[in-house]
Amino acid sequence: MVLITSVGSELAGKVITKQVVAQLLKRAGAKAAIKQVVQFVPFIGQAVAASVSFGAMMYLGNSHIDDCYSKRYIEKV
Repeated sequence: MVLITSVGSELAGKVITKQVVAQLLKRAGAKAAIKQVVQFVPFIGQAVAASVSFGAMMYLGNSHIDDCYSKRYIEKV
């Protein structure tokens, strides 16, 4: 039993290196970061949709006003 545990410990020490542990921690960190970002996606999506809608309505409104000026429905003050 002692022989098996010593051989197992030596094998684990050779296989599990600092590089392997660092890679595992990077992957775990990346997964945790992704989970945090995914929580904010609905809020980001709503903000983007609102800004796109605002931009489109601003463009349409300004275009309409410019058309009214060009057709002389309203006069510049």
